[in-house]
Formats: sequence, structure tokens, C-alpha cells
Amino acid sequence: MSLSHIAPLAVLLALASGATAAPDAGAREARKPACELDAYAKDTDPKGLNVRSGPSIDAPILATLPGWKPPGPDDELEGHLPVGFTIVEARDGWVRIADVSIPDPGSGAHRASPISGWVSGKKVGYALQTEVGFERPDPTSPVAIRSDDWIRLDDAIGISDCSGEWAQIAYGDRKSPQRAWFRGLCGLIETTCDGRLGDDSEDHAAADANAAGDAPRP
Repeated sequence: MSLSHIAPLAVLLALASGATAAPDAGAREARKPACELDAYAKDTDPKGLNVRSGPSIDAPILATLPGWKPPGPDDELEGHLPVGFTIVEARDGWVRIADVSIPDPGSGAHRASPISGWVSGKKVGYALQTEVGFERPDPTSPVAIRSDDWIRLDDAIGISDCSGEWAQIAYGDRKSPQRAWFRGLCGLIETTCDGRLGDDSEDHAAADANAAGDAPRP
């Protein structure tokens, strides 16, 4: 083989090697299922909720969502609806939002907004229409928390991760929080969300009992 053919051949071999190399972490992250979670901005600061260009307090501010003024006992709900949005990604305690819907303070009618970016997962509101939380985003994984009714995490810290219809929520002690995966998030305060039901506690209690019955006896 002449020397004139060696260099092109080396280039082709290098390209072929790169094409079959294992995907890096960025490529694996890009293939992770996108989130699709309904939620709302629960920040009551009159200055509003900052939307940033990245998942960091140091990232530039792109926009500011109106702060939420929760309704009092004698208030009409229509004038106190929060900003709604869809969570499409979560990372390091931050969530990326899209499909922002801003309510009119008077009528409550929502208007679509082109705002998108990252907000703190601690400033996100939702209701859990589910009775079970899991160790992984998989209904066959071990149960982390269970209730006889829809779960209320009064000590919720925030959404820490998400995948598809699942959200990982941190709760409990802020210094050493517990985490569980839930589906069935509802981003409305005025009603429940059709088609957003999570998991039934009785179904998983029966599955646990069957698993215990199948276990070998000591």
C-alpha cells in the first residue's frame, strides 16, 4: 500500500471508531423521556417568580411570573388563580417549564405566554391524585409511601427529578430528605384533573400480600 493511501485510511478508521463509541452522559440524558407534568407557580412573593436560563440561582433571569395571591375564605376563586405551566425537565432541584398560562386577575381567564425556562422546584405547586409513592418511576418497584387517600405531603420540599408522567418529590427533613416517585400530579387548584390518576393503595397492598405469601418460610 502506498503512503498516499495510509492517511485517508487512518481518517476513515478514526471516524468509524467514533461512530461506534459508547454514548457520553450528555447523549444518554438527551434520550431520557421528557417530562409532562401539570403544575403551577405557588410563590406568593409580590415580586413574582423568576424564570432563569438555566438550573442555577446564578443563571440570567429571562422573565418573572406574577406572584400568587391565594384566595381568602370570602374571595372569589377566579381572581386568585395561579400561573400554570407544564414541567418538561428537572435537574438539581430546578424544573424547566413551558406552556405557561397566565390568568387575568379580574376574570380568571387564562392567556398563553411564550415564557419558558427554569424555576426553583421548591416554588412549584400541585396536588397528588395518587395513594402510593415508589422508590423508582416504576409501579412494580418497592413502595416508599402509601396512604388510604390521596397523599398530602405537607412537608414537601420540592420536585427533584422527573421522567415522563413521574415526579420525584423530596419531603421531610430538609437536611436529610426522603424521596419518592409519584404519578398523578394535578396542576389545578379549583378542581381535580381528569386523566391524571396515579396508583391505588389497595392494589399495591394486595400485591405486597401476595408477594409475602409467595416468600419461602423460615
